[in-house]
Amino acid sequence: VGGTAFYYQALFEGILTDEMPRDRDLERAMERAWESGGAQALYEELKSVDPLAAARIHPNDRRRILRALEVFRLSGRPVSLWYEAGSKKETSLCPLYLGLYRCRESLRERIARRAAAQFASGFADEVKGLLEMGYDETCPALQGFGYRELVMYHRGRISLEEALERDIKATRAFARRQMTWFRKFAPALWYDVSRSETDEITRQVMVLWENQLKVVRFP
Repeated sequence: VGGTAFYYQALFEGILTDEMPRDRDLERAMERAWESGGAQALYEELKSVDPLAAARIHPNDRRRILRALEVFRLSGRPVSLWYEAGSKKETSLCPLYLGLYRCRESLRERIARRAAAQFASGFADEVKGLLEMGYDETCPALQGFGYRELVMYHRGRISLEEALERDIKATRAFARRQMTWFRKFAPALWYDVSRSETDEITRQVMVLWENQLKVVRFP
């Protein structure tokens, strides 16, 4: 379970977790427990056995909660430790890490504008339609930014204005976590797109790429 950063890490650093145990019967049993109303109890169990994983997983993220519990029940070892330890394997890849970023204020402003534009373009109606079709909070697609806040709005728990503010706040926090994560990929060259022209950045990147090709030996 992971996102883009984990894929990069697995590909370029050889950190894989394919040795984690799996049991389809246990998986189905926990699915039934979740469906029968045990979602909160299962999340509380995860918090008690693996607080690090629980802190990173949304309480409604059934797939990741159940997978983390499955690994713990089978191995007696928290899934967060599996990812931390990993199993480094040799890799012949020689990556050139290039990153694009914006200054903090510019990024915060763009996130707010993007969220406001989404809400003004019928986002709430889209989520309402999905709920009317029978989807609910347990659906992974409805746990994305904006979706989970609008589900709460349609459930009468928060106002539309609060849903927008929560969406903006959550997206900004995610952007900060992303930058922290990707700065682990070193050495890397970062380009501030809020201060440099796109054409100039492209030119510099192409020069670096051509130089990289001169020194990398392909199998």
